[in-house]
Parts: sequence; C-alpha cells; structure tokens
Amino acid sequence: MHVITWNRSFKNLPDQEDLGVNFEIDERFETHATVLDRMLAWEKKLYDEVKAGELMKIDYQKKVDLLHKQKKRGVKLETLEKTKAAVSHLHTSMAKMWSSMHRHHKSQFLIISGIRAFEFDKLMDHQKGYIRALNAWLKLNLISIESNLKEKVSSPPRQVEPPIKNLLYAWHDQLERLPVELAKTAIKSFTEVISNIVLLQEEEVSLRRRCEETRRDLDRKKAQFEDWHRRYTERKASQGEEANPEAANTPSLDHVNERRIAIEEVEIRLKEEEKLHLRLARQVREKTLANLRMHLPELFRNMADFSFFCHDMYSSLRKSAVLPMLRDEVQG
Repeated sequence: MHVITWNRSFKNLPDQEDLGVNFEIDERFETHATVLDRMLAWEKKLYDEVKAGELMKIDYQKKVDLLHKQKKRGVKLETLEKTKAAVSHLHTSMAKMWSSMHRHHKSQFLIISGIRAFEFDKLMDHQKGYIRALNAWLKLNLISIESNLKEKVSSPPRQVEPPIKNLLYAWHDQLERLPVELAKTAIKSFTEVISNIVLLQEEEVSLRRRCEETRRDLDRKKAQFEDWHRRYTERKASQGEEANPEAANTPSLDHVNERRIAIEEVEIRLKEEEKLHLRLARQVREKTLANLRMHLPELFRNMADFSFFCHDMYSSLRKSAVLPMLRDEVQG
C-alpha cells in the first residue's frame, strides 16, 4: 500500500523540502506523493531559471546602454573593452539560457500534445492497465521472508499473500462493472451537438466579418470622397469658376453625384448584410439554446451517475484496504 499511497507519513521518507536540487529518491520510498513532489521541484527549478534569465536580460540591456554611452563619451579604451567583455559574457549566457528554454518547452509541448489527444474512452483502459502493471510489479518484487532457515531448507517456502493483492483484484473487478458505455455515449452525443453549434456559429461569424469589411469599405470611401470634394471645391474656388455655374458646374455636379451614388450603394449593401447577420445570429442563438437545453441534462445525468459509481467504488476499495490494516494493528 505504501507504493500507491498519497501520504508522505511512513518512516524515513524524505520531505520535499529536503530534496534541494537532488531529484532522485530511493525507490523504497517512491509514492504518488513523492512523484508529485519531484514534479513540483522541477517546476520551481524551471521558474527560477526563467526568473534568472529575465534578470540577466535586464542586466544585459543595461550593459549595452552603458557601452553605447561610453562610446559616445569617448572613454578610455580599457574601460570600453571591459564593458564589451561583460556584454559578450551576458550575450553568451543568454544564448545558453534560450537554448535550454527551447529544449524544455519543446518537451512540454510534446507532453501537452499527448494530453490534448486524450479520449475519455481510453480512461478506463488506462486504469485497468495501471492495475495490471501494479499486479505484474507485485509478482516480480514479492519475496517470501522466512524466519527459520532450517524450515526454508527442508520445506518449500510458504506463499505470502500481501493485502494489496486482494485490493488489486477487487479494484480491477469493480472497474469492469462501471457504466462506462453510458457515459461514453453521452459524451459522444454532446460532442456532435457542439460540432453542429460550431458550424452554425462559423457561418454567423463569417457573415459578421463580411459586414465589418463592408463597413470599413464604406468608411474608406466616405473619407476619400470628403477629401476629394474638399480639394475639388478649393481648386474650383481658386480658378474662379464658381462665378459661371452654367458653363462649368454641370458636368462637375454629375461627377460629384456619381461618387455619392457609389457611396449610397455601399450603404445599402451594408444595411442588407447587417439585417441578414442579425437574423442569422438570432437563429443561431435560438438553435444553440435549444440544443443545450435538450442535451445538457442527459450529459450531466449520465456523468453524475458515472461519478457516483466511481465514488462508491473507491469508497469501497478504501474500506477494504483500511480494515485489514486496522485488524493487524489490533492483533499486534
């Protein structure tokens, strides 16, 4: 039981604070808790490296600024070379730091990519595989301890049945009884619902983006027209053609009206697209709400039942593991 315990309380187990930079623990004391402690220690070590890297970056920037100032002031060559050496050292250290960071983040990316691909229907298989691995480990590492050497020589060794063996059998048996298929079907059904909702929302988002592009096009055309009309009016005023509107203004007004009509066409198109987007957004919202109201209760009901069975299973396993230990303590 010590091997799969979450506690750190059994004798001679080193505390997490005692690990320091040494992440190796005696295999006799290896538990879930110690594995998590080592992971936490690695995270703290990585955090310290990042923090030190940021401080190094700040120091590097200060050294570079100092070097530039010294070059401008024309300081002594010895002082300038000393600053250059400090900058070069920091630059080399930063290169090593980012190389190390790249290696760590690449490793983390591979881990996260594997987690992202995790599927619920593999969860129970992995748990069963874990139990089988524990059972195989137990068979390989179980050694009979005989107190009488003569008895060991004259008769075959007595088979020792550790309490964890019965626990593993019970654990595997109850995992087989869990209603996995109901939970898996509910999750798959709700995933299909979400996929349909995403498709509807993608269509609505595409139309909204088209409206935004049309609105930007309208604003651009308005700004161009106002700028053109202002320069056109100033040019006409400077040429003195406003005094003879019959001779010059008729074709000019037609040109202005053409530009205004082009802007009005864009405004009409924008209003139609906004109306279509508003109608589609309302439909998407109604369909999304209806689908969630219909399928969420089923999902939560099945997952609640599955969670209840899991809770009941692990409560029963805990009792079956604790009672023999209490009985042994009473007999001892």
